[in-house]
Amino acid sequence: MKISKEQLLSSAAKLNLPIDQIEALWSDLEHQEQENTSPFSKFLFYFGGMIAIAALTWFMTLGWDIFGGGGLFLISLVYALLFLLVGHWLWKNKELRIPAGLLVTMAVCMVPLAIYGLQDYFKLWPDTESMHYPDFYTWVKGRWVWMELGTILAGVIALRFFPFPFLTAPIFFSVWYLTMDIVPFLFGEEASSDVKGWVSLLLGLLMLGIGYLLDRKEKRDYAFWSYFFGTLSFWGGLSYLVWDRGEAVLLLYLAINLALMLLSIVLQRRILMVFGAIGVFAYLGHLVHDLFQDSIWFPFILSFIGLAIVALGIWYQKNSKWIEEKVRMVFKI
Repeated sequence: MKISKEQLLSSAAKLNLPIDQIEALWSDLEHQEQENTSPFSKFLFYFGGMIAIAALTWFMTLGWDIFGGGGLFLISLVYALLFLLVGHWLWKNKELRIPAGLLVTMAVCMVPLAIYGLQDYFKLWPDTESMHYPDFYTWVKGRWVWMELGTILAGVIALRFFPFPFLTAPIFFSVWYLTMDIVPFLFGEEASSDVKGWVSLLLGLLMLGIGYLLDRKEKRDYAFWSYFFGTLSFWGGLSYLVWDRGEAVLLLYLAINLALMLLSIVLQRRILMVFGAIGVFAYLGHLVHDLFQDSIWFPFILSFIGLAIVALGIWYQKNSKWIEEKVRMVFKI
């Protein structure tokens, strides 16, 4: 017997069941249905999709510029419409939601190329001789902002009609790039590096907050990329702002990275643990090169700390459930 979401909600209303819990139940059932896809098929779907996305974005060559701005716009528009139509057709079959969602994601990824083409065609793109579309992924420039805003808007609209978690990847990827490009856009190319660092840090915090809200709404799959790019933006801005600002500031940097590691346990997000650990390691590296460079004891002390951390990991593995329960009780999560 097949049951639609509308039928489930209607039955829940008749029985006075909480609608939010029924929504969560339906989301979990949909997730389980998608998980029925064989692991190898799922790998092929994502692997093929990522290759196609990379080919049309990161690996774009200067050869495409021979088509001119108008040609690039038309090519990207045709690609986007083709991906969207095929994705919409496949979406009707629940067993093919993954390839369908990947095709829609590919359509969204064509948006920055289309906007670039329009800007080039209408001569809204200065110094076209020295700046081309492939530079979008390597250079920080204020002129990229419209491409990023367009991608975010297209991704949000697509997500409204195709609730596929991977669609959040181009959205938050563009938000991450926006954190770097919005300062030159607002304040000019010669804007202070400190301003760029603060913007990156604050927008990173905003993305982490969005990820937390999605977690609270039982949408962990949708929150992944928010945490990923939010952590990149926050940690990158933080690391730039604190370095070479004195030992007191660097000690605060160490504390924040340790807090990220603790937060990863609370939120069950490994990306926070990874970057927190990198930050701690960077601080230890600073101690080696700047404060204890000539100390004969420092290597021995540092190796002891490393072994102690390994022992701590063993203890944590044996008591992880108890520790995580206690941490959640403290933070009331």
